[in-house]
Amino acid sequence: MTADKNKGIKSIRYNHLNLPTRVSFDTGSSIDYTYDATGVKQSKQVTASGVSSFTFYAGNFIYEQNTAGQKLVFFSHPEGYVEKNGNVFNYVYQYKDHLEDGALRKCPVDIFSERDSMPRWPRLSYKNTSTTGVNLAIVEENNYYPFGLKHKGYNNQIAGRDHNNGFGNKEEQNELGLDWIDITARNYDPALGRWMNLDPLAEKYYSISTYSFTASNPIRLVDENGMEIGDGRAFFDNYRKAINDKISSIQNTIADRNSNQNERINGLREKGKNAKADRIVAKLEKNNQADNNEIGFLQEIGTELDALENSSEVYNLILGNGGSGEGGLTQYNTTSNQIDVFIGDNSLAVISHELTHAYQYGSQQLSFGSNGNGGLMYDGTDELNAYKRSNYFNYPVKYTSLSKVTKAYGIQTGPVNINSNASLITTMTMGTSMMITTFRQARNGVAPFQFYKGWKDAYDPGTLSLFLF
Repeated sequence: MTADKNKGIKSIRYNHLNLPTRVSFDTGSSIDYTYDATGVKQSKQVTASGVSSFTFYAGNFIYEQNTAGQKLVFFSHPEGYVEKNGNVFNYVYQYKDHLEDGALRKCPVDIFSERDSMPRWPRLSYKNTSTTGVNLAIVEENNYYPFGLKHKGYNNQIAGRDHNNGFGNKEEQNELGLDWIDITARNYDPALGRWMNLDPLAEKYYSISTYSFTASNPIRLVDENGMEIGDGRAFFDNYRKAINDKISSIQNTIADRNSNQNERINGLREKGKNAKADRIVAKLEKNNQADNNEIGFLQEIGTELDALENSSEVYNLILGNGGSGEGGLTQYNTTSNQIDVFIGDNSLAVISHELTHAYQYGSQQLSFGSNGNGGLMYDGTDELNAYKRSNYFNYPVKYTSLSKVTKAYGIQTGPVNINSNASLITTMTMGTSMMITTFRQARNGVAPFQFYKGWKDAYDPGTLSLFLF
């Protein structure tokens, strides 16, 4: 946006990071911003009727300067904020609204996730007004609509300073009727429910409008910094970290074992006890081989996570079991055309199992049926590979053989993938067969019968020239 006649904004000037540097109004007033090289806001200058006031930002510490000079106004802390009044620091505590949801974004595509107990905004601010005892008083009350617009008409009583960190605990910039919220990486207008400047990661969010706030779903999703929809990314990153930490731990074990045993082996050989030394060498090599096999298994998981991270698909990581009655569930969301990955309680066992299924879909080893559940390419081999991951992390339900998991789930043995024969009487691959069927369904206006990676290409009318039937 370069102008907003509704607010009397004549022009908006941006820097190379698409952050506003000057907002000019029809009245001749203006707001100027300065940033450091990474885009962190350093100062704000509001000029109206020839008089300027300044706000300076030093992390959580906020300073203001006017004709009376510069002073520390407040600084925030996890439970609220502290106001400086002369030489006295007044502690204000906040009761913050919590919604049992959140989201995760991964690069270069989106991984959403739901999570528990995410602070959204200060609902009540209160402080002790007594110097000798305890006398709690409400300083301010805030209530918001889902997209961040503040309720009016009943929660405007303020006892003390109007604290301008509101929705999302971010700075509400109400000077000169601007009414933007500074959400770190960019500015947001809660009256419109849209961002005022480009997403810094827009090229990695091609499936969502760059100006859309929380993918137009503020009930379920949260955007804490203007770049990532919430911090559910931690689910994915913590799992990856657990894998990497385990690899490092095993590597250190091998190194320590080799150091200790090699010293012992050399000592035995010096004494001529070669037979005993040979037995220790054999045992050492066996232990090292077992550990290296384990490292290879974990590195394979790491490769799968890399593939997910570089995928063009959207995977929704969601706490809970999706109503499956089991630890987790992976299914195709036929409404959003995304993959919902229910990760139970986010234990390593469940997330490892379900992300394996997500990888199988992305690598064309697994498909989903018209109801979003297991499709033509879903088989016992898919489940057994997923259980190999969850078994490693001590999931209580264990399957170690293909016959047992196939019987338990009542599914085909497999493996069936995109390159498998569609039937015993044809050489046509499963992929070709499903794409032809998908194209015919698109041509007839029928919903897809199978969801597999690449189905959208066949369902797109633009693929008409590919099929001459």
